[in-house]
Amino acid sequence: MTKYYLKNPQLSSVIESRYGSFKSLVYIFINLLCYTLHLDIAPFIIGIQFESTNLCNLKCLMCPVNTVMKRKKKIISFNLFKKTLDQFTWLEYIMLQNWGEPLLHPRIFDMIRYAKSKSIKVFMYTNGTLLTHEKMMKLIDSGIDRITISIDSFDETYEKIRGFSYKEIENKILDLVKLRNEKKSKMYIEISMVIFDETEDKVKNFIKKWEGVVDHVTVQPKLEYNTVRKTRCKELWRGNIIILSNGLVVPCCYDYEGLIVLGDADKQSIKEIWNGKVIRRLRNQHNKHNFTGLCKGCGEFKTKFMKPRFG
Repeated sequence: MTKYYLKNPQLSSVIESRYGSFKSLVYIFINLLCYTLHLDIAPFIIGIQFESTNLCNLKCLMCPVNTVMKRKKKIISFNLFKKTLDQFTWLEYIMLQNWGEPLLHPRIFDMIRYAKSKSIKVFMYTNGTLLTHEKMMKLIDSGIDRITISIDSFDETYEKIRGFSYKEIENKILDLVKLRNEKKSKMYIEISMVIFDETEDKVKNFIKKWEGVVDHVTVQPKLEYNTVRKTRCKELWRGNIIILSNGLVVPCCYDYEGLIVLGDADKQSIKEIWNGKVIRRLRNQHNKHNFTGLCKGCGEFKTKFMKPRFG
């Protein structure tokens, strides 16, 4: 599967996890039909990405959080989280990350349990460095469906990028896999690598090292902000919406400063925002290939391991 995964931008593992039900497949088909027809609406919200916090305990080379991000550091309100989920009778999934480390949120396990009480699949990205035996057990007991641990490389390269001991993070991942198996949990464990200058020559060995140890190995190119967009963005139609830690809603993770504000989840319903005036105007701009602001420069690191998703 990994060869397919690397060559296909529609990553099979992501599709299977996010759109695993017949209902979600029908909904995304209708949303993308609206994209194909150049309509400015998308009827369905399939998933919500909550930025649990934009705080982080690391200062990674490729990440803006503790380097260039100017946005005020916050944790998302648990009440806002609950209020948002209560607006829906059905959601396929939520993701508990955007920019920042979700395990720094003091109520992250309550958030997972609350979503699971509503039969919503829960995914989370983490750098893994804060995983202790206690937190591993809480993750397993919470019922989280999928955890992705970002480690990027191994040995000195990992330590150069993340400023943390590679041996320590490796042991944490192996301990998590062991605990998961002992508890007979269905939690899916994935590790991910960001491809950029420092890691591109490590991709094959990275996959070889971890394949078969965890459930899945994923690679993704680093986001870049100085390219020239040529195609419309499907994220505006796909059915996933992002709520930042301050409650503002943005269309995609590319906007780490929260500049393209679609609405305020504290003051508006998510459904109202998803097909509101702001996002419909943005969809129409894309339909006309009128890319401005962040959209104009949206891109990613070019690598032989993946076909470009943007451009």
